[in-house]
Amino acid sequence: MTYVADPTVATTYRLAPGGAGADAAAGGLTGGAGGTNALDPSYDGADGDAAGGGGGASSVVTGPGDFLLSVYGGNGGGDLAGPGSGDGINQYPADGELSVDGEDADGGAGAISAEGIVCAPATPSLDWVQGGDRTLTLHLSEGWGGGVPTTGYQYTLDGGTTWTTLTTALRDDSLIGTLTGLTNGTSYTVAVRAVAANGTPSDASEPQTATAHRPIGAPGDVAVTHTPSGGLHITWSASPADGTFPIAGYGVGWDGGQMGGPLCSTEADVLSCDVAASDVPTSGLYWVTVQAADSAGNPGIASERVSANGVPSAVPTKTGDLVRPAGESGPVTSGSAVRITGSGYAPHSTVTLIVYSVPRVLATTVADGDGDIDVTVTLPEDLAAGEHTLVAAGVGADGQAHYLTLPITVSAAPAEAELASTGADVAWPALGGLVALAAGGGLLVAARRRPQA
Repeated sequence: MTYVADPTVATTYRLAPGGAGADAAAGGLTGGAGGTNALDPSYDGADGDAAGGGGGASSVVTGPGDFLLSVYGGNGGGDLAGPGSGDGINQYPADGELSVDGEDADGGAGAISAEGIVCAPATPSLDWVQGGDRTLTLHLSEGWGGGVPTTGYQYTLDGGTTWTTLTTALRDDSLIGTLTGLTNGTSYTVAVRAVAANGTPSDASEPQTATAHRPIGAPGDVAVTHTPSGGLHITWSASPADGTFPIAGYGVGWDGGQMGGPLCSTEADVLSCDVAASDVPTSGLYWVTVQAADSAGNPGIASERVSANGVPSAVPTKTGDLVRPAGESGPVTSGSAVRITGSGYAPHSTVTLIVYSVPRVLATTVADGDGDIDVTVTLPEDLAAGEHTLVAAGVGADGQAHYLTLPITVSAAPAEAELASTGADVAWPALGGLVALAAGGGLLVAARRRPQA
């Protein structure tokens, strides 16, 4: 098989025709000579035997490289024992005497005919189609097993009657092509095909149908609250009703880098949802987004991502206790390090360490293969003296929220050494500094500490 890269460029092929075999001699006593081929004697026809015409020579076509086509020449006529079986019919009288053929049967010249094989590229796969504002975005994959390389793509919107060039770009390991200038609210059925350098197209892909539409705008004011039971309470404000189709509902999802998925969904007039503790993602860092869906099932524009790595607003109901090393019980001071251990978490899951009354995240750690943690946290320097609770929040081996707690008593940190007495009064310079700050446009806000539980 020879591939013609561009059929508009001439490619030379040469025909060496085989000659016809000669008739048998008059009287039928000598067979006819075989036909000849000027290119190579090996293609010559065989001589006929007595009363038989010679065989036709093979015809040969040569071309670029090792291209070669050959075809067998016609058979000559022959006697009772001869090889020929041309058009002649050997006739023998009853007494067995040799007779010439009823009709002369020379071997006809060889003839060549061939049907060209179209070398086409592989058929691409149209994986999915996404409708947009007067657009369709096509996601396709290159086919495999074609006879020639793919050099471009075409699309059709009318079942293959008209094909138009499709400009594609590689994005996230997928070929992307965009159709523009469409009518919102209209459903389109599209198929694609590949094209080779010689202009030959592949078969068409399986068609896909999508609707051009203006997507609904993003919801606003997304907020995530962690509940004492370990779940999530998510709220948002309504999306603007600016899409081609009306709002049918909302979907809430989470994103943790390479992981993610749905959390909950609501009807169009419900602007909040709750997620059970068992369904809260265990990823150490993740974000929540909300987007509307229209009555045709199209997703709207997603909201801004909101971090969901908050903590319960109050000390959650414990499922077990954190433990300090032996001999390290008793009060601690603000700014000091506290070592704690615990167990019962899902193996290799993330655990968040928090101090209450007003919750403050101290650190995160990862449980070992047995679901145990052993971590040292540093208390804030400004943590008020009083009673507090350390909480290690995570997910248990059963998939439920797992909270280990440890009550601690924080004593005041040692006071800094007093200034040496120099006889100077430092109150007035300090006051003068405050006045200067106010004059310069500064603002000093005095905050009263609230009692700490």
